[in-house]
Amino acid sequence: MNKIATLCGLLAIGGFTVQATHAKDFDAAYKDAIATFTQAAGGNTDAVEKALPMFQEIDQHYPNHPAVLAHIGSLTTMMARDSLLPWNKIRYAENGLDIIDHALELAANNTDTTMIRNVPESLDVKLTAASTFSRMPRFFNRWGQAERLYQAIVDAARFADLPAEFRATVWLGRAQHANQRGNNDLYLAYLREAYTAGPQTQPGRHAAELLNPVKI
Repeated sequence: MNKIATLCGLLAIGGFTVQATHAKDFDAAYKDAIATFTQAAGGNTDAVEKALPMFQEIDQHYPNHPAVLAHIGSLTTMMARDSLLPWNKIRYAENGLDIIDHALELAANNTDTTMIRNVPESLDVKLTAASTFSRMPRFFNRWGQAERLYQAIVDAARFADLPAEFRATVWLGRAQHANQRGNNDLYLAYLREAYTAGPQTQPGRHAAELLNPVKI
């Protein structure tokens, strides 16, 4: 725990200091942060610099949410992606993975009664971890863990009852992970699952675009 607190503190010292603002309602603040996080995950470097202090501020006002910590860790790995200096790439990547590992430990001790955006917080953490691990270079040896996390999410007892956008996001992420590993059959199968889970959601529509001209 002390190590993780130190890592988060170092990020703040490095130019991402949390600004004191009026505390928002957690759900509203989380929704805003997620929107910026999504842009960051899509490769927007400026969004990384905006999203990280947003999640740090949420953590300051509403501590003990492993989902918030997982996003801080994921954003830290994106700093590695965007850094030009090799030693910074390794440092940010390792620090980010350490933070996510800690979030997974915390989530494992939580009950599924804690909900974020109508999703059990433990599953939200697993999705953030899985999508981050699948984006890491292979030498970090996280691809297998990503697949196990995706499997754990879809095997969850309540998965079929969760919001369509969450389920579609899970299947789309799993499809992209299969594609990264060169498994085209699973890639197409998971894209179809994403579309079926939420054809009117953004991830469902994106899955349909990727399947075109393949028949859905």
